[in-house]
Amino acid sequence: MSHLLTENKGDYTIITLNRGKASPLSHEMVNEFRELLKKITVDDTVKGIILTGQEHFFSVGVDVKEMFEKDREGVTAFWKDFSSLIAELFAFPKPFISAITGHSPAGGTVMAICSDYRVMAQGKYQIGLNEIAVGITLPTMIFEIYAFWLGERKACQNLLEAKMMLPDEALQVGLVDEVCDGSEVLARAEAKMKLYLSFSQASWIHSKKNLRKEQLDKNEKIVFERDYVDTMEDWWLSENREALGKVVAMLK
Repeated sequence: MSHLLTENKGDYTIITLNRGKASPLSHEMVNEFRELLKKITVDDTVKGIILTGQEHFFSVGVDVKEMFEKDREGVTAFWKDFSSLIAELFAFPKPFISAITGHSPAGGTVMAICSDYRVMAQGKYQIGLNEIAVGITLPTMIFEIYAFWLGERKACQNLLEAKMMLPDEALQVGLVDEVCDGSEVLARAEAKMKLYLSFSQASWIHSKKNLRKEQLDKNEKIVFERDYVDTMEDWWLSENREALGKVVAMLK
């Protein structure tokens, strides 16, 4: 795969985001991830996954430059596939740990909150859902997964303020579970994976499913044309296009 590297560690697999230094999520990358996840889910030799990124970056999220240039059909197709990826990551039955190697705004945070445990590198790295600041309306499903970890009150405040956090603050509110030196992030994630895999896998997997049951049931009932109306319509508002255009110009 061109944008995802995989390393087999015996009974678990490390997936490294590998689209340049910051791994922005293109449509192609999203679909590659969905195909890989589908294979791993039914592969009995893979008991769990660790998702990680490059040094100083986990992922900067959706590739805004690519998205900004798409027409309505292209934007709709991307959001459908990205929404499906997030639902599939959240529903992944086996242990799933994020080793957050650096900056992880927006879509980077969205992938991370689907995991069971998050280890983040210490440093001046930012994590959070800042979609409102760049003119993107957050779908309900993503808010609900965010609130699954932070609680609804804190999640609402953070989202409406486009709140970004440094690692220690993210640890304090429960967005991440552990903060350590960047050189230790992957090792800490692997240690946690080995702990999870030391338990009865049937009991662990069934317990995870039971704990997430309410949100999993909601995710299964999502109808894109209904639940993403605001996200899709607001994308084309002139004020939001202007905000996105500024981001694209800065990135260029």
